[in-house]
Amino acid sequence: MNESNAVGGHPMMRSTAPFEPSLQPTRRASPDATLRGGNFEAIRSNDPRLDSMFRRGGLAAWQARRAVEYIEGHLGLKMEVRDVADLVALSPSHFSRAFKQSLGSSPIAYVASRRVERAKLMLTSTRERLTHIALACGFADQSHFTRSFRRVVGTSPGLWRRTLINEPINSTGDIPMEISRRTFTTALVAGAAASLTSIRGIGATATAAKARNVVFVHGLFADGSSWSEVIARLQAAGLNATSVQNPLTTLPEAVASAQRVLERQDGPTVLVGHSFSGMIVTEAGMHPNVSALVYVAARAPDADEDYGALAKKFPAPPASAGIVFDGDEGRLSEEAFLRDFAGDLPEAKARVLYAVQEPFNKALLAGRTTQAAWRSKPSFYAVSTEDRTINPDLERFMAKRMNARTIELKASHLSLISHPHEISELILEAARGTT
Repeated sequence: MNESNAVGGHPMMRSTAPFEPSLQPTRRASPDATLRGGNFEAIRSNDPRLDSMFRRGGLAAWQARRAVEYIEGHLGLKMEVRDVADLVALSPSHFSRAFKQSLGSSPIAYVASRRVERAKLMLTSTRERLTHIALACGFADQSHFTRSFRRVVGTSPGLWRRTLINEPINSTGDIPMEISRRTFTTALVAGAAASLTSIRGIGATATAAKARNVVFVHGLFADGSSWSEVIARLQAAGLNATSVQNPLTTLPEAVASAQRVLERQDGPTVLVGHSFSGMIVTEAGMHPNVSALVYVAARAPDADEDYGALAKKFPAPPASAGIVFDGDEGRLSEEAFLRDFAGDLPEAKARVLYAVQEPFNKALLAGRTTQAAWRSKPSFYAVSTEDRTINPDLERFMAKRMNARTIELKASHLSLISHPHEISELILEAARGTT
């Protein structure tokens, strides 16, 4: 596929017909200009003018909202025009025409401009290298990022960053690693959360911004309510908390569900994951709103690492033998759930949790992360020493590899329920920006 069909980057947004779009959205003179030309906040609002405006040869208001919300939640992922068109019940060609009529630019041009806007935020508020920013914003590589950025902004991302950041920047547009902590902290005050990037995980040695938002993601054999006891404590402490309902279908879809919630946060946010959702935290944690990562007895793979192969280096936990499948749907047997998953909970409570466990799709287990946020974001880890779902020594290995601030709890895999106070304190520590 040539670049005329893939302007958004890797993961790419493709059209079903080849064309070379302009990456600058076309602005049209109109009384409703504030609602067009890519103003997605206005589109996502309930402005009464939307219906009358969008129905004149373009998208209906609900179609525009749904399309824009999908795009915003998938900027770092693969997108195709047909995927968005399907969401609004239109053919790709009809959708493309209606989208341009309503928003003033083609879907591909819109995606490219939104990815560039996200990149601009990361360029000014983080120390991430251009290669990492390119991938986090959905571009194929740094070269593709530079070409797209130049077309939209008129200059390269490196030069653009150099004119706005009052710090030493090398010829590639990256901030040198030897910059002082004081200078870096000053840069953080001017933007969102940021952290150092190196070839080894630096985890908790990075500096995190203070956060008032916490986003939770649940793992297998559970649902979003599993965080309830922790959420209540954080709300009492004055934090905003949101629990993502992980679809448990495929890793890209699970990551997208978290990214959509992260997009709605209004500032630095602590991203917290339990069990399998550590995969999601590792991938979605690259979002510019994320200031720190908290892993609770969770997977923490490196970029493109085969987690299954890593886990096999340690003795298999007992819960693995308790997974049962109905076709492609998997769940934990009652015996394994009570003994190996929730072993330190009162049996009556564990049975309730067993009854509401969400099945997962087998395809979910095949996914690999494409990036590792813990290499550039402050990281925290809670090891469950009595875990029979993930080997505790594997948890310790992953926590040490990411140089995370680590606590150990004498708990089953469900330490978030059996030890909500300790887990809440660890998250509060991450939210305060202390390590």
